[in-house]
Amino acid sequence: MRSALGYCQKRRMQRAILHVVSTTAPAKGVYSGLGFEEFEQIAHLAADVGSIPALGGSDGIDTRPYRGADIDEVYNLYMASESPSHLRVYDFSKKQLRTPFWLHLFSNGTNKRMVAVRAGRIVGSTVVSHTTAKEPGSISSVQVRPEDRSQGVERALLNAAIDEIKKSKAGRIIARVPTTRPELVETLKGQGFSEAMVLVGMFKETR
Repeated sequence: MRSALGYCQKRRMQRAILHVVSTTAPAKGVYSGLGFEEFEQIAHLAADVGSIPALGGSDGIDTRPYRGADIDEVYNLYMASESPSHLRVYDFSKKQLRTPFWLHLFSNGTNKRMVAVRAGRIVGSTVVSHTTAKEPGSISSVQVRPEDRSQGVERALLNAAIDEIKKSKAGRIIARVPTTRPELVETLKGQGFSEAMVLVGMFKETR
């Protein structure tokens, strides 16, 4: 870890970020002793694709792939729905909503952002990833404005994400959800997902 931190300092990186399983107290103790601080907890929930029932429609909400022209709306969505600590630690900016050209060329999987639209306005966003049928697909970064939560937006995004992953023939799905979103955790559990582990996000300023 000291070698890794030295590398970050040598490369003039602003901070180091890691995630550790919440139940591994010895490792967390090592990281804390090196100056790492906790800033988030991410629940990982898993389900077999074949056991996930249809979530049902969400009236008035459509889903589609993210487009470049959506960048301002989705950026504002993140700023309104994501925790301030997450935004600060990751230095979230609009450039993180752009897919680098090299990823288009060399990625061996699919990493797609989906948006939920109601009355012409983007009200939700999520990221869906999958590679091969042997690897689980993943759902992460489910963003919904606080005032729009529990109004079918999450359901619409999950439907779209699960349908996208089914195209890859993946047998399992992993959903990553901050523990500060208990309503989303419960929605997933109600659809057959079970908690596999919780990861604690920790960071250390290296400058």
